[in-house]
Amino acid sequence: MRYSLGLLIFASVFLFALPIEAVDLKKKEANKYTNQDLLKHIVSPSLLFPTPLSSRYQKIAQAETTQNQEAKAYRLLIEAIQLRKNAQTSLALTKLQLALQIFKELNQPFVEGLTLFNIASIYSDIGKYQKSLEFYQKALVIFKQIGSKAIEAKSLNNIGSVYRNLRKYPEALDYYQQSLAINRSIGEKTVEATNLNNIGLVYSFLGEYKKALDYYQQSLQIREQVNDKVNKVQTLNNIGYVYSNLKEYKKALNYWKEALAIVKQVGDKVVEVTTLKNIGEVYRNLEEYPKALD
Repeated sequence: MRYSLGLLIFASVFLFALPIEAVDLKKKEANKYTNQDLLKHIVSPSLLFPTPLSSRYQKIAQAETTQNQEAKAYRLLIEAIQLRKNAQTSLALTKLQLALQIFKELNQPFVEGLTLFNIASIYSDIGKYQKSLEFYQKALVIFKQIGSKAIEAKSLNNIGSVYRNLRKYPEALDYYQQSLAINRSIGEKTVEATNLNNIGLVYSFLGEYKKALDYYQQSLQIREQVNDKVNKVQTLNNIGYVYSNLKEYKKALNYWKEALAIVKQVGDKVVEVTTLKNIGEVYRNLEEYPKALD
C-alpha cells in the first residue's frame, strides 16, 4: 500500500509527569506529593540528634532517612521527565532507573508503576520497542493490582501503539480495544476518543478505509462534544488522509481545510505546516497547480 510522502498520520500515546492529580486512585500515596511539596520533604543533612539516640529518636531518624530517599526519588523522576522533553534520553533513563530502585525499596507501587511507564515511553521514543513493551507490561501489572483503571487504560493504549509501530496490527487492535472498553466503563470520554482515533489509524494502515472512517468519525464526534480542539485537528487530518487515499480529493480538502482553521486558532505551527502540505498535495492531484503552489 502506497502512502504519499506529503501526508502525516496522527496517533496518540500518553505521557505522564508529576503530579497526576486528576487520576482517581485507591492508594493514598499516589497523590502524596506535588512538585511544591517535594521541597518540604528534603531533610537537611545537618540535622543532629542527641547521643546516645533513644528509641524515639531512632524512629525519627529512620523516618527522616525514608523521607530523604523519597524526596530524592521524586526529584530524579521530575528531572528525568524534563530531560526527556529536551531529548536527553540516555540521562533520563539513568535517573529513572535510580528512582525506580528507590520506589521499589520504599514499597510505593503507584510511583513505581509511573516510573516504569516513563521508562517504557522513552524506549518507544528511541525505537527500542521490545524494551518498551517489557516496561509497559510491568507497569500494567502494577496499575491492575492497585486498581487504577484510568492509567491501566492508558498503558494498554500505549502498548497498542508499540505494536502498531512494530506493524503487528492484530495485537495493536487488541490492546486498543481493551483500553477502549475500560475508558467507556469509567466514562473517560477524552481518552475514549483517542482509542477510537488509534483504532481508525490501524485500519487505515491495513487499507480497510470504511472501518477506519467509522472509528475516526466516532472519535471526531466525541472530540467535538468535549471541545477538544487540539485532538480534533488530529482526527480531521486522519479523515482527510483516508479520503485522499480513496481519491476523493474534494472530501479530503474539506476536512483538511477545517483542520487548518482550527490549528491556526490553537497556534500549532508544526501541524499547520503539515496540514498546508496535505492541502497542497490535494490541489496537485486535482491538477490545480497554482493553488498547490500557494
